[in-house]
Amino acid sequence: MKKTLMRLTIIAIFFLAKTISAATVSFTGASSQDWLDPTNWTPSLPTTVDLAEIRGSTVVAEIASASAVARYVDVRDLGVVNVTGGSLAFGFSNNRWMWVGWQTAGTVNQSGGSVTGTGTNVDLIIDSNGTYNMTGGVLNVSDDLRLNGNAVFNVAGDSVVNIGDDLRVESGASVEFNIQLVGAAVPTINITDDFVLRDSATLNIDATNWTGVSAVSLFVTNGTVVGDFAQVTLNGQAVPASDYQFNSGSVVITVSETSAQSPALLGMMVMFFACSKRTKRGDRTPTKLP
Repeated sequence: MKKTLMRLTIIAIFFLAKTISAATVSFTGASSQDWLDPTNWTPSLPTTVDLAEIRGSTVVAEIASASAVARYVDVRDLGVVNVTGGSLAFGFSNNRWMWVGWQTAGTVNQSGGSVTGTGTNVDLIIDSNGTYNMTGGVLNVSDDLRLNGNAVFNVAGDSVVNIGDDLRVESGASVEFNIQLVGAAVPTINITDDFVLRDSATLNIDATNWTGVSAVSLFVTNGTVVGDFAQVTLNGQAVPASDYQFNSGSVVITVSETSAQSPALLGMMVMFFACSKRTKRGDRTPTKLP
């Protein structure tokens, strides 16, 4: 009898677990902009099993200290998330995501702290209406960083981006990738596997406030590079395609002073370290909840 009851209990728990889905909680800002204040959320502060929505033209959620969590993070309808310190962690399970700018505009501003996707196949997607501004702190993505449509990704200062799998500019995208060199601080982007430029992207380098050395390493990838940039600019001036190249062994972009309008001498090297390629799993399209 006890064994039968135990079996029935295990079966009941299994089917209950299969029916549980992420609850949706919405940031209202009823009391303040503090993400960690439960009174700013309806119905409650998000946990590691919830979908956290930051939606609305007057909605700004700020993380300045301590730890914020959610299973999914959805930033759209002009919603804004500001990370100035502390941490924001999302995922905590397989095939989860943080989505910025799906269908309508959404913005994330990170000047410090950390934003981390944790778990297997957990992506950060910056969609056609999304903007991610990063002037400091650390961004950790356990799987892919995907840039869709007209996504804008701004990286400046000593920001660090760690991508567990691929950096992917998806098919049909017109992504604007802006890198600003400020003082002697160099933003770095570490890609564990491939750098994929499906339909190109524009890479803009701003070195007007650069006081560091003339050669810096900005992208480091341990996989292959697929595609090319549609255009590269330095301080607003187009860089001829002959000044940079992509090949299977390395990626080198060299930008040198060619006129009085280009006062900075910048050599930018994007390196591919040859290594034995692991078997690559098939492409996966993140599933967007309704």
